[in-house]
Amino acid sequence: MSTRDANEKQPLPGKAPGANEGTSCLTGSGLGERTLQLLRQAGAPQRHLRERTVHWQGDRSTHAYLLLVGAARSVKQRSDGSGMPLADLVAGDWLGLSETMAGVPYLSDGLVASGAELLVVAQPALKRLAQEGDFASYLHRLLALAAIEAEETLSPA
Repeated sequence: MSTRDANEKQPLPGKAPGANEGTSCLTGSGLGERTLQLLRQAGAPQRHLRERTVHWQGDRSTHAYLLLVGAARSVKQRSDGSGMPLADLVAGDWLGLSETMAGVPYLSDGLVASGAELLVVAQPALKRLAQEGDFASYLHRLLALAAIEAEETLSPA
């Protein structure tokens, strides 16, 4: 069985309680209504009726995925073919954001649970949004927190 096939079968966390539609999962994020509207316009909504991988580790990053409803997981593939879960994600979290902003290949597989709803934002639209003051501050905060979380995940206990 290939690594990609194995990832399709990994159980994911359940639907986040209180998750709702649109970008309301970003309430309290510090983003203004104008920027939220630009984000809604920049992205394409997707609903997944079954568990699936939306991006693969090593593939060219072209899109970032905002989880609107449901759950997702980021999984780092090891050289022996096994997967190491990096993060369980809930509404308001992003898949592939760092890589897409930096223009580097995806650093992990992005898996979504059955029933997940995403806002898929292409790299050019994301870069345009990054010029908005409150979105730029939001991105800086998210990327800094992601770096801290990655260090904590990968550091020996």
